[in-house]
Amino acid sequence: MKCEQYQKLIMGYIDGELTESEIRELMDHLKVCEECRREMRQFKILNAVTDISSFQTPEDKFWEGYWSGIYNKMERRLGWILVTGGLILLMSGALFWLCSQVLLNPSEPIWVRVGIPLTMIGTAVLLISVCRERVRAYRFERYKDVRR
Repeated sequence: MKCEQYQKLIMGYIDGELTESEIRELMDHLKVCEECRREMRQFKILNAVTDISSFQTPEDKFWEGYWSGIYNKMERRLGWILVTGGLILLMSGALFWLCSQVLLNPSEPIWVRVGIPLTMIGTAVLLISVCRERVRAYRFERYKDVRR
C-alpha cells in the first residue's frame, strides 16, 4: 500500500474502526515510515483537542429575541426596497414630464431649459460622490463590528 492508503487507516485507527489485520498492517508500516508516524501523532493531538472541546449552548434569553430581530431586519429591508422602488418610479415620471413639458418647450426661457439640467447633473454628481465616499469609508471602518 502507498502512504495515502495508510493515512486513511490512521483515521480509522484513531476512531477505533479497524479490524485486527488492518491494525497490524498499519503498525508494521508505522515502524518504517516517519511521515506516517508524524501524521499519527498530529491526528492524536487533534483528536484529544476535539474531545475536550465543548460547544456553549446559548441561553433562552438569546433565543427569545433572535427571531424577532430577524423579522425586524427583513421588514426593514422590504420597506427600503419598496420606498426605493416608489421613489425611482416617481422620479422617472417627473423627469419624463420635465423633459417633455419644460426642457423641450421652445416657449420656456433658455435659462430655465439650461439651468434645470445643470442643477440636476450637479446634484447627481454630488450624490454619487457622497455615496462612493460612504461606501469606501464603510469598507475601512474600524468600529463597524463593535456592538453598542
